[in-house]
Amino acid sequence: MFIDKVIISTHVLVQMKSFYTDVLQFPSRSVDQGFAVVIGESILECHEVSDTSEPFYHFAFNIPSNQFEAAKVWASERVQLAEEDGQTEVYFNRFHSYSFYIVDPAGNIVEFISRQLDAPAREGNFSSKMVLSIGEINVTTPDLFATGQQLIDWGIPAYQQAAIEEGLNFLGAGSSFLLLGKPDRQWLFSHRKATMYPLTIVIDHHKQIKVSVTGQVQLSMLAT
Repeated sequence: MFIDKVIISTHVLVQMKSFYTDVLQFPSRSVDQGFAVVIGESILECHEVSDTSEPFYHFAFNIPSNQFEAAKVWASERVQLAEEDGQTEVYFNRFHSYSFYIVDPAGNIVEFISRQLDAPAREGNFSSKMVLSIGEINVTTPDLFATGQQLIDWGIPAYQQAAIEEGLNFLGAGSSFLLLGKPDRQWLFSHRKATMYPLTIVIDHHKQIKVSVTGQVQLSMLAT
């Protein structure tokens, strides 16, 4: 599975554009209702909300397997790293990966993850150009089990064929995952809890997932 594009909403569009283009220095372009930034081989698109909501999400950026420490130094020179129990990084044994986190102006929990088995190595000084792709995006819904089965039936496997459970579920393969969970689950490296906001995900170039503000999931195939 590969995440081609993620479309999120934001109440601070100007600040978000400045953060991703000026601070983190990702290439960007204008789109209807907002802007898009190039995250390696993926696109993160931000649209301005038309109401008083303050949306936030959790998503992860894949970085090379040998660039974790360099990426962490690079990020810390630009933003404050998020902490959990006094630590600024974590190792996930299940995924053989290292992660650190930052928070952007909209309150999105942004993870930089170095997958030791599924990410290539890259030589040279770390910069935003070394980021490989969007590796994770949350799908928050109260209909956890039905939505999980819907996605599995659509060809998005549960990681290691695990059964859908009440906690956080990883659906996908390789270095790309949907993080399926219920509202009110607290995110690591954050005091914020998972909340439902409009979201669009494009995977494998032609599969589109739309999540509504009520957590309902709509699946469709894009023309190729």
